[in-house]
Amino acid sequence: MRIPEASIDIARDIHEVFTFVSDVTNDVKWHTTVVEAHRVSDGPVGLGSRFAVTYDSHRHRLETPPQPANFQPLVVTMTEFVPDRALRGHVENTGPLRGIGARVLGPAYDLTFRFEPVPGGTRVYRGGEIQPVALIRPLLPLFMRANAGRSRYLLGNLKRAIEGQA
Repeated sequence: MRIPEASIDIARDIHEVFTFVSDVTNDVKWHTTVVEAHRVSDGPVGLGSRFAVTYDSHRHRLETPPQPANFQPLVVTMTEFVPDRALRGHVENTGPLRGIGARVLGPAYDLTFRFEPVPGGTRVYRGGEIQPVALIRPLLPLFMRANAGRSRYLLGNLKRAIEGQA
């Protein structure tokens, strides 16, 4: 099932925006549920790059302190990497599923980003694909409605993180 795309314009060069987003270690600066991320593959970030991520299933704002009891370990693998155009990260939960979000998204899902130049900067689109467990499927319309607002919030955080860099 497709996660509907949300978008935002960022007042920075497309290469700068793509480079920031493609390095998942930057997620701690803008993605509220990511509390730790490091690269576990060698070489430059690109197709096949892998990241180990710690996700807090209950953290909804950057100001909220992380709660270790809610931590979910993940591995993100770049399965699409078209410089300055598109990214796809395949996300796999590597521990027991914690929180409703992890249960709705399922044990693995894909997050996608598209980038296009616009006057004064870059438009970023965020979407994805999920494979929810069967018991959750009747609740998906509610989840997708809530997720649309969440995507806009996260993209706003991304914009502030990138535009706030020196």
